Amino acid sequence: NLVKELFGSTVNISGAETGGGESLADFIIKDVHNIDGKINLLFPCAQARLDILPKRLSNEQGIHLDEIIVYETIPSDSLDQELQEYLTTQGVR
Repeated sequence: NLVKELFGSTVNISGAETGGGESLADFIIKDVHNIDGKINLLFPCAQARLDILPKRLSNEQGIHLDEIIVYETIPSDSLDQELQEYLTTQGVR
């Protein structure tokens, strides 16, 4: 919804139901197969990510991903303690 607010209702946001890189790549390739010219797609992703989508789409002529890192995974300083507390409350030793 934020993208549509910022860029207008003409922005096409689809593919959420695909669930992963391989099926999303198939969806994108099928969805854009009849568009002439170069296609630029916004690719918001994590700093640590798999290369499935970029590799699959780089093999398709005319599809370019504009990658933007929107978050990074960092270790939690309190994970061990929080996990132990949770397991204790669940009766797991």
